[in-house]
Amino acid sequence: MSLSSKVRIDISNNRIYCTFARKSTAQELAEMSADIQRLVPELKPGFDVVEDMSRCHLFQLAALPTLRKIMHYLVNNGAREVIRIVDRQSTLFRQFTNLSMRLRSYKPIYVNSPAEADDLLDQAQRRSGLRFDLNDTWIAVHTDTEVFNGKTVDISASGCAVMTDAEPLPVGTTVRIKLPMKNENNVTLAFEISATVVRIFAGGFAVHFMELDGTTKNEFMNCLIHELQHTGQPET
Repeated sequence: MSLSSKVRIDISNNRIYCTFARKSTAQELAEMSADIQRLVPELKPGFDVVEDMSRCHLFQLAALPTLRKIMHYLVNNGAREVIRIVDRQSTLFRQFTNLSMRLRSYKPIYVNSPAEADDLLDQAQRRSGLRFDLNDTWIAVHTDTEVFNGKTVDISASGCAVMTDAEPLPVGTTVRIKLPMKNENNVTLAFEISATVVRIFAGGFAVHFMELDGTTKNEFMNCLIHELQHTGQPET
């Protein structure tokens, strides 16, 4: 294992901690990736990830493909939540914010310290799955009186945020979301999901999906992962 980047697991809390080196190179991330693949099998599906980038001041663009592979591995092996510790004033934070559109990755929660990360994960109220930055995915929103289109800002198996030019819907409104996505066989599946508006923001709103049955939820997650891995390749 690299002497700079470190990976450890907390089996009792079902968590993996990844501490990035001050200078994150392709070689550093390759070693981190090997450690992650060695340790993740010891965790249960639904594990949490804490990425500590607070000491990282240089992230080489050549390391991006390896970072993307790490992200895909974590998603494919059952990661439920990702917390990323950063210095919000750093160049690295701005770099990752700018790259998120091209990476089309999972959407981490940003915090300032390891203590804040653990406190957040220890809270009783947690999302039921990772959010993904599939932010150019078109959806159709059906209400009792109208139909309009929007683009997802982020999406998970439990809900999504939608940008739209339509008039904002009141919180509590029930809608039907129609969303086509391709699965691993490149077959387009048309999902129609009942949802409730839970939040309004400038230019859009967020919805919580009604409970999906097991088969539909698995198909939906498989399509999300396929979209994540086969679109929006970053430039290097």
